[in-house]
Amino acid sequence: MHELIEQVKLGELGRDFLRSQGPKSAFDCGQCISRCKGECCGPCPIPKDTWARHQGDVQGEVKDVIDDGAGFVHVVTTTGNCAFKSPEGRCVIYPQDGAPDERADVCRRFGDESHPMLTCRWQDKHGRVRPRDERRRLGRKLVKIQNRTLARLREEVAHSGGILPLD
Repeated sequence: MHELIEQVKLGELGRDFLRSQGPKSAFDCGQCISRCKGECCGPCPIPKDTWARHQGDVQGEVKDVIDDGAGFVHVVTTTGNCAFKSPEGRCVIYPQDGAPDERADVCRRFGDESHPMLTCRWQDKHGRVRPRDERRRLGRKLVKIQNRTLARLREEVAHSGGILPLD
């Protein structure tokens, strides 16, 4: 994993994704968390200053912390989840009672639907809970997008002479 991130260094696709700006949404994670269990909370680039302030909030075991040289760290956990995802599926640094939002930009923007990968399958950007058939359709669409993205990443790594671990 460390070699992969070192070789790809987030790539243009990832940088563009993090830079894009989406509309403000009425999305509220608390509405569906008991059902989705934070299925969207995978590893993501965490701003270094957020990581420094919240290391005491880490959930589970950290295998590696990789500095990408662009102001972010990539935290590799034994579970493959975000370092701040609790066993119940909740974000332990999610803002509470008017506290400032210190989550990564991609986490703050999740649910605004400005990019397919910022789309929650459980509710839309207006906070409407999606019916089961819509969740399933959206889930299939997101898997296709993830597979295409992984194929592009594998090509990029292969062309750079690197090895992408498939396990």
